[in-house]
Amino acid sequence: MCWCLCLRRSGGPEECVVVCVTGGLVGLRNVRSGGPEECAGVCVTGGPAGLRNVRVSVSQEEVRRSGGPEECAGVCVTGGPAGLRNVRVSVSQEVWRSGGLAGLRNVRVSVPPAVLRGETAVLLCLFDLEDDPLYSVKWYKGRWEFYRYAPREDPSKKIFPIHGLNVEMTQSNATHVVLSHVHLSLSGKYSCEVSADAPSFHTAIVTGEMAVVEVPRERPTISGVRPRYKAGDWVRINCTSPWSKPAARLAWFINGEQAPPSAVVLHAPALEADSERESPTLGLQLRVAPHHFAAGRLKLRCTASIHDVYWQSTEKSVEEDRPRASPPPRPQLQPEQAPGFLGDLAPGPTEQQDPSCAVKRFVLQQSFKCWFFTLHFLIFLFIPFILR
Repeated sequence: MCWCLCLRRSGGPEECVVVCVTGGLVGLRNVRSGGPEECAGVCVTGGPAGLRNVRVSVSQEEVRRSGGPEECAGVCVTGGPAGLRNVRVSVSQEVWRSGGLAGLRNVRVSVPPAVLRGETAVLLCLFDLEDDPLYSVKWYKGRWEFYRYAPREDPSKKIFPIHGLNVEMTQSNATHVVLSHVHLSLSGKYSCEVSADAPSFHTAIVTGEMAVVEVPRERPTISGVRPRYKAGDWVRINCTSPWSKPAARLAWFINGEQAPPSAVVLHAPALEADSERESPTLGLQLRVAPHHFAAGRLKLRCTASIHDVYWQSTEKSVEEDRPRASPPPRPQLQPEQAPGFLGDLAPGPTEQQDPSCAVKRFVLQQSFKCWFFTLHFLIFLFIPFILR
């Protein structure tokens, strides 16, 4: 007797893989894909690709799962041939990792997590077939197939158009798919489905996610900063990154250390009206303490990053606003110490500290004495002439 089950894999394309079970249901022997078209379709949803460690028991009205690891999720099947009801299939999680039984194994994808808008993305689908020949490799964007490699078909490579998705046919093959001039709309999940040919007909599908990024054209800007702060003042400032997709991830740093979450203020990003770009803003609210000033300065830095393709920062340095000390009072000079008095004075504190002051004072005193004696000499010289 042959019971035919149509298995729909989770996360994969809509078409079911027909599995024909011969020799009775117990043990599910001789499982193969690509069974006869006339098999009654019974679709299994919610299970991963492939079959492994399957345990079933049979009765006339019900087929239940028995045995198998507890972590295997039960999948209900309804409909199908008469008498076959409530089939519960257990597929171990190992199938999702290894890709099925011996033959097709270790199916894995390498999808770049982020690609700049307009650049080229290379998607890799790697697998081990062991002794089985390759039947096909299919790539899906979401639920839509866009590339197929089937070595036994002519042509072996086919492209199924999706708006904005450009496949470089000459650079793509069984393991590589090259996408050129990627657009923002191409962000999302990409799945690779690998199918082996006879005798195993094993199929596995794995998924990766890629983001197409448009980075900001300028550095982030810091607003609201005062030139000086003193201990006890509040710092209330904002950091804004220009338009990008997705929004840049912002972070604050105080003197090189990341700001504590309590000091960070979240704001809703601004949305551009005619596109999907965003402009995020992150605030900083901090009460200044004396330890924030290193050598009299406080450094505030904001960083903006998008995945591993963009990183920029802006830093502001502000001074500590210290109270200014009043200048010392000037000493009051006695009349004989007033400027211009040229008597014989003892050297003052300034003269003791600066010898040049004493020299200047000596020269000035000698000049005064010279002029004094010269004036007296002239007076005595001209007195006789005046008395005549």
